[in-house]
Amino acid sequence: MLSVERCREILGDKAASMTDAQIEEARDQLYALARIVIEMYTDQKTRRLIQAEREACTNTVEPPDKSSP
Repeated sequence: MLSVERCREILGDKAASMTDAQIEEARDQLYALARIVIEMYTDQKTRRLIQAEREACTNTVEPPDKSSP
C-alpha cells in the first residue's frame, strides 16, 4: 500500500491543502476501485472462457452416418 508521503508526491500541489486523513481516504477509495476493476476483468475473462468452451462443444464434428455405405 502506498504511504501517505508517497501519495503526496504523486498528487503534487493538489495535496497541499489535504490532511493526512483525506489522503488516506482517497488512497483507500482508489484501492477499492482498483479491486472492483480487477474483479470485473476477471469475471469477464471467465465468462469468455466459458462461452468459448460452450461453443467448442456445440461445434464438434458429427460422426459419419453408419447406415450409409
